[in-house]
Amino acid sequence: MTIRVLALVGAMGLSGGCGWLSPADAPPAADAPATLRAVPLPSPAGMHELVAEQIQERYAAVERERARTPRDTRALAGAYGELGTVLLGARYFDAAEPALSNAAALDATDRRWPYYLGHLHRSVGHLRMSAEQFERALSLAPADVATIVWLADTYLAEGRTDPAQPLVERAVEADPQSAAARYQAGRLALARREYKEAVRQFELALAADPTAAAVHYPLAMAYRGLGDTARADRHLARRARDNAMVSPVDPLMEQVARSVGGPLALEVRGVEALNRGDWPAAIEAFREGTTLAPRSGALHHRLGTALAMTGKLDEARRAFETAVTVSPRYARAHYSLGLLLEERGDHEAALARYQAAVQHAPEYAQARLRLADVFRRLGRLDEALAEYERVMQMDPTLAEAPLGRAITLARTGKYAEARDQLTDAMNAHPGHVGLPHALARILAAAPDDRVRDGQRALRLVEEVLKKDQSTAVGETFAMALAEVGKFEAAADVQRTLIAAARQAKATALERRLQEDLRRYEAGQPSRTVWRDEDVGDAPR
Repeated sequence: MTIRVLALVGAMGLSGGCGWLSPADAPPAADAPATLRAVPLPSPAGMHELVAEQIQERYAAVERERARTPRDTRALAGAYGELGTVLLGARYFDAAEPALSNAAALDATDRRWPYYLGHLHRSVGHLRMSAEQFERALSLAPADVATIVWLADTYLAEGRTDPAQPLVERAVEADPQSAAARYQAGRLALARREYKEAVRQFELALAADPTAAAVHYPLAMAYRGLGDTARADRHLARRARDNAMVSPVDPLMEQVARSVGGPLALEVRGVEALNRGDWPAAIEAFREGTTLAPRSGALHHRLGTALAMTGKLDEARRAFETAVTVSPRYARAHYSLGLLLEERGDHEAALARYQAAVQHAPEYAQARLRLADVFRRLGRLDEALAEYERVMQMDPTLAEAPLGRAITLARTGKYAEARDQLTDAMNAHPGHVGLPHALARILAAAPDDRVRDGQRALRLVEEVLKKDQSTAVGETFAMALAEVGKFEAAADVQRTLIAAARQAKATALERRLQEDLRRYEAGQPSRTVWRDEDVGDAPR
């Protein structure tokens, strides 16, 4: 979050009230430790009155402790920590970070400060820094379940399953009825493609907390891995927003929530509504919150997310635009705006948003994946390949990364490498429908004779058709039929697709389908895996 570098000075009771001055205007204490960092406080302009008063009081306490002779180091640490807590609660992350860092530097025995820093870095997408702080907090309180769960969550978000395993086991052992602990156990099993165990853990999480909507999407992926598409579809229909999380009982973060009234209380209420899928209640809470805190990028972003979930995309776009205006470094808002722009077909504008997201949060794997996709759509294939490879290293659980890389390799004419990439990815992600579909296309239509295998393509696409009867899969079916010499059957499939496109008034699609129909009618197979104009719709 970008905020003006202004500092609040003036203790309570000074004549003339309190002023907001830059750090250069505030005389530093003569004995200030060299390791302490300046705290650039946010401007009070547009800030909720209650929040401004609380920040003012906490800053005044810091100044009093800095001026005390002799200095009480622990008391100064507490003052910086309380200031950082309020700033964190109000989501002024740029100011909270140095305040909490000062508190941790002054008092290395208080687990609150690294714990809060862990949450702060997690909120802005700095996963490695988040993990380091949670590790420090856990070393000070080894039995704290909330710290164990959050550290495991951060490791799993980084794709680090080995260090996550003992933490997950500790959390489940400490509280077997914890939905958050079971959720992390399910995530660990899913990352290792242990689908049966993932289903068991996610179902236990839902049994512990039936309102935990965040469980439904990974549970659907686990059922898909087992080949149970019916249950997978039922849970997909109940999925929460992308970044939902099952949180543990967390007394320290509850203190943060209580530290600031007004906008934060509304944000907490809205997040709870999002996590249980109550979009109207979430919209109401976030809208009221943005009225009280108009310069909170996080609140505008959450409002946009809730609006998007109800299909109000124009309103959502305006909320996301406001979020990046007031918080230019808020990566998630750039990402969400990029999604809407991409959906509208404005790939250049979406590209700029995804680039901003990864600039401000380099470990944001989902943003890098979308960035790679847009590079591919725009024909910037080398850049797309590089981004896909980064995502594969960052998060091996994202099947879309090797899929996108294979499609890009095919576009560069490297059909054998694309085939091998997809074959490996199918072994790693056996429940993903897009991988065998893409492989079937390459085996059916690659111009390289050494790569094509019509019979295998036909077997693959026939299995895919059991789960996906889309036009794209129908095209692949026709390609495979033609490759094995069944041209009339291929033509029949193509005519059925053309009729559906005509009924839907999809003129461009109908024209494209007609091209392949003429080939099949002439007894010729397809040799175009994906066209430039439709590669954006390649299987995902």
